[in-house]
Amino acid sequence: MTSPDGHITVCNPTATTFLGIPRDELLGKHIYELFPQSELGDIYSLKNNCLNQVCLRHRTRFVVNLIPILVREELSSLLITFTDAANIRKAETHIARNIRDRGFVAKHHFEEYHSQSPNFQAVLQKASRFSQLEEIIVIHGETGTGKEILAQSIHNSSLRANAPFVPINCSALSENLLESELFGYDEGAFTGARKGGKEGVFEMARHGTIFLDEIGEISAPIQAKLLRVIQEKQIMRVGGTKLVPIDARIITATNKKLWELVQDGIFREDLYYRINVLELYLPPLRDRQEDIIPLFFQFLYKRLPDGCHQLEHQRTQLNTLLCSYHWPGNIRELENFVLMLCAILPNDGSEEQAINLVAELIQDRIRKHSSFALAASSKSMVNTEQITLLSALEACGVNHTLAAKAFGISRVTLWRKLKEYQNS
Repeated sequence: MTSPDGHITVCNPTATTFLGIPRDELLGKHIYELFPQSELGDIYSLKNNCLNQVCLRHRTRFVVNLIPILVREELSSLLITFTDAANIRKAETHIARNIRDRGFVAKHHFEEYHSQSPNFQAVLQKASRFSQLEEIIVIHGETGTGKEILAQSIHNSSLRANAPFVPINCSALSENLLESELFGYDEGAFTGARKGGKEGVFEMARHGTIFLDEIGEISAPIQAKLLRVIQEKQIMRVGGTKLVPIDARIITATNKKLWELVQDGIFREDLYYRINVLELYLPPLRDRQEDIIPLFFQFLYKRLPDGCHQLEHQRTQLNTLLCSYHWPGNIRELENFVLMLCAILPNDGSEEQAINLVAELIQDRIRKHSSFALAASSKSMVNTEQITLLSALEACGVNHTLAAKAFGISRVTLWRKLKEYQNS
C-alpha cells in the first residue's frame, strides 16, 4: 500500500521476500524506486484499476496490478500487488501442456445421441440448426449435463468441422493465466517466455471453434477484453504491440444464470448481449427420465460388455429404482454410478442380487443427496420403503397422483403411508 504521493506505507512479508528488501528498508521507499515509471505509468492521476502491467526489476519481470483507493474522487492510497512472471509462466506451461495433450479434435457427433426424450430431442434439433450459422452460441445447463459434448457435436456438424476445436475452462485458471491462454503473449513479455512468443487459443482455433466453458466465471478485466475481441475480431497478445486478426466461431457454456449475474453487477451487460445470441438449454437428467435406462445400459455395456445379463430382464424394476433418485450430478453422476456398480457386481451373481445391489446404491445416494431423505433421516425414518417413496414423491414434483402411479399404489395408500411416516 502506498500514500497518494507513491511512498510505501504498508507491506506484507511476501512482498519483502519477492523484492529481496527488508521491511524496514522497504517502508518509505517510493514505488518508482522499485518499478520504473516508464513501465508502471503515471500513478498520481490513476482513477481506475490498472492490471497486468509487466515491469522489469533487476532482470526479473513482475506482473503488477495497481488498484487506486479513492475518497471523494481523489486518490487516497494505492494498493499494489505483484507476481513473479516466471511463476506464472511455469504454471501456464503446465496447464498449456495438459490442454494440448487433449488434442484439438472434437470427438463427438449428433449421431451418437439416441434420446427418447421429446424435450431433449427438441434441443438437439435446435443445436443442429445452429451449427450451420456463425453466430455465438451459449449453452446453459447444470453440471454434468454434457455441455462440451454438445459443443463438439455442433462443431463437427458445422462448416468448420475440419478445423480445430479448442476448449478452455475459464474457471480453472487465474486471471493472469487465463489472459495469456486466451490471447497468447509476445517474446519477452516476461521471464521465461518462449522465444517467438506463444499463440493463445483464439489464434490456435483459427478457422475453427473456441469453446469457453464456465463463461460466467471470468473476471471483469477479462470480460472487457473479450468484449473487444468479439466486437473487433482482433486480439493483442500480452506484452504485444500489434493487433492480430482472428477467425474462430465462439461457443460458450455456463451452469449459472447469466442474467442474474448481470443484475448483480458481476457480469457485463454489454458482453451478455454479445454472447447471448443463440441459446440452448440442456435439461437435467431428472427432466428426461426416458433416457435414464438407455444411458444406464450404454455405460454398462461399455464397462462390462458381457456382464449385463443379470439386469437385462429387470428393466421395469430397474427403471423404478433409477427414476426414484433425482441425479443432481446428471449424466456424469449416472456414469459414475455405473462404474461403482460394475466394481462390486459379482460375475456369477443372480438377477435378484444384482437388482438388490442397485437398490442399495440408490438408497445410499438418496440418503446423501435427497432433501426428503435428509428430513426423513432426522426423524429416524430409515427403512427402504420410506426413503424410496419420499424420493419418488420428490421426483414427481410432490404430485401425489404421479408418485402413487410410479410406486404402484393408490393415492389413498400413499396418503396413509405419508401420514404414518409423519407420526412415526
